[in-house]
Amino acid sequence: MDAFLVVGSSAVRVVERDAAGLTVTTGLSMDPTRRLGVVTMKDVRATALDAKAAPLRRMATVLAAAEAVGVAERTLEMSVEFAKVRQQFGKPIGTFQAIKHRCADMATRTEVARAVVVFAAVAVQEAGQEGEGNLDFHVHGAKALADDAAIQNATDNVQNHGGMGYTWESDAHLYLKRARVLEHLCGSRMTHLDAIASSWRRAG
Repeated sequence: MDAFLVVGSSAVRVVERDAAGLTVTTGLSMDPTRRLGVVTMKDVRATALDAKAAPLRRMATVLAAAEAVGVAERTLEMSVEFAKVRQQFGKPIGTFQAIKHRCADMATRTEVARAVVVFAAVAVQEAGQEGEGNLDFHVHGAKALADDAAIQNATDNVQNHGGMGYTWESDAHLYLKRARVLEHLCGSRMTHLDAIASSWRRAG
């Protein structure tokens, strides 16, 4: 059965795809590999689920962050592979400091983001056993850092590929587009950073 999972402020409901009053309008997406659309519901029949919205929203956010880490990691791999074979002035471009330092920054961002996202995933998994505690803080931090790593690494990867990074002959631009779309999935970087800052202000 095709259906939509509607996660509200507290309740979670399921709406069937062919429900009366539901319309889906396909929209344009920066990322050509991921479809986007606008779902409109008016007086639709929905089935309430015995689930809480907050845990589902946290899990979705961590999953989006994990995909962003994947973008960061793959773009790092692409840059390193390209730097080994692309030559300028008779040498692989990976021997030049500008490329080496950029790849080193990409590796650092990837490792930091991966560690934070793994920690957040474990925290979400164990939330029922240990209590929520600082769970939201970990989830917000994971999404913000993962988005930053994905966007920065994807941008650097395009730069490392030179002019061809912007062309269809290279997948570099596709990863940048995916990173930009992921940034707005389950809250943007600024949304999560604002949430972290708000928690600090309340604590102070």
